[in-house]
Amino acid sequence: MQTPIANIISPPTEGLPRFRQWISEPPCGSGFASCVLVIAGLLFGINAHAAQLPADNCLFNWAESNYPSLFVPTGSATVVGTVYTYRYYPATNAYLGVSSVNHNVYYLGPDGNMQNEGPVSDWLAKAGCPVPAPPLIDCLFNWAEGTFPILFGPANSITTVGTFYTYRHYSATGTNLAVSSVNNHVYYQEPNGNLVDEGPISDWLPMAGCQNAFPAPSYPVIFIHGLNSSALAWAELGSSLKDFLIKNGGWIFGGSPTYDSNTKRVNGILGSGDFYTLNFSNNPYSGFDVNGSELSAIIQAVLSANPGMSKVILVAHSMGGLAAREYLQGLSTDYGTLRGIPYRGDVYKLITVGTPHQGSYMAEICSTNSVVCKLLGYDPSNAIISELRPRSAALNTLNNLQAHPLPSTVSYFSILGTGADTLSSLLPPILKDGDFLVTAVSQDISKVSGTRYINPKSVTLGILDRGVCDYGGIAVLHLCETGDIGVWAAVLLDL
Repeated sequence: MQTPIANIISPPTEGLPRFRQWISEPPCGSGFASCVLVIAGLLFGINAHAAQLPADNCLFNWAESNYPSLFVPTGSATVVGTVYTYRYYPATNAYLGVSSVNHNVYYLGPDGNMQNEGPVSDWLAKAGCPVPAPPLIDCLFNWAEGTFPILFGPANSITTVGTFYTYRHYSATGTNLAVSSVNNHVYYQEPNGNLVDEGPISDWLPMAGCQNAFPAPSYPVIFIHGLNSSALAWAELGSSLKDFLIKNGGWIFGGSPTYDSNTKRVNGILGSGDFYTLNFSNNPYSGFDVNGSELSAIIQAVLSANPGMSKVILVAHSMGGLAAREYLQGLSTDYGTLRGIPYRGDVYKLITVGTPHQGSYMAEICSTNSVVCKLLGYDPSNAIISELRPRSAALNTLNNLQAHPLPSTVSYFSILGTGADTLSSLLPPILKDGDFLVTAVSQDISKVSGTRYINPKSVTLGILDRGVCDYGGIAVLHLCETGDIGVWAAVLLDL
């Protein structure tokens, strides 16, 4: 009998997270109800968390039995909220919940501190509760069984959610069908043990009739890249957010508008569309204020290609978020004439991903150590490197919101990438959670002094290390954010 696919790769051997493990910052505010409207289940079916409910109840019941001093009274009602499914225990003034954003378990005690207890899949296994598979994956497996019965038998085999694969093992045919959590590809394991990569799941879902269509937004979306990058950050050939939006959402791609600094014209627009992936001119001698002026020209070009539209939505990675803020705060400057570019009131929402709103100490090191800078793929002579240093003149100006306010008519949402130790000070060297290049605190626009009036939202997501962002054995998760499925989900739900 063929070995199940879970045994092909050994899972991590770390112990289960401690139930009372403390974290320094809540993932999305100070309580369940304060979290932003982000549901990662969008990518796996609108009713994904509803399907999870029996497993959540099983876990809650187990926790009440094993930790009676924390959860009283037992059998409290389960509440299905926008972001959490949870139970409230009035006798101990505590909450136990499961987040639909990152599928982690959270404990909120009487002291008001939110504690991340780790992946729900770990706790379900410990509690002896079934781990439910995402509905779209089950849909795909069911379709494969009906379409290729000679390969997959018996039908309706049990779906197993493992560390690296969600899969079904077919004992009659000695095969496995799986979806990898690392690259979101479908895999078929033949009876002889050979593992075949069948390509991105996004290619198979429409064919299987499991397409999770979601409506296009009310305004055109412009995806913005970061430093030393391009439109390919969001639209790389193969499995990318661009492919997902086209194949699973039916969105119309309007092209990659590119600013030409010589002609001061925008090229690359194919026509009207639901979304665009821009290219800055990547002038190494200009700062992010100049990128802000290029963005303003691209916004105007996109709106010209979409008659009747008066606003756009900006989704910006890394430095791109600072370029967007330069435009919104009226600080953009034309490189050739030094002419200021005013904000035209044409942005509906700004979503930033991994943006260093308060700078990056890696930029500080990069400014003084060209070897480190080049190892990370950056040019130390680029003007933006010096501007990205914490408390640089450019950042001090940008973060002086009293003098240069962010428009209150725009909605603001920060996606904070975490999972890697990140330098948060030089003397003494102190590490905090982040994406290796930018701390979670710096990625959060709400941590900039004076932002209360714009009512910004944020969500913290653990970024999956897919290998493509590793440098010399170091996971530079910052480089994986635009291809992270959790980031895609958070972006799409906020649109």
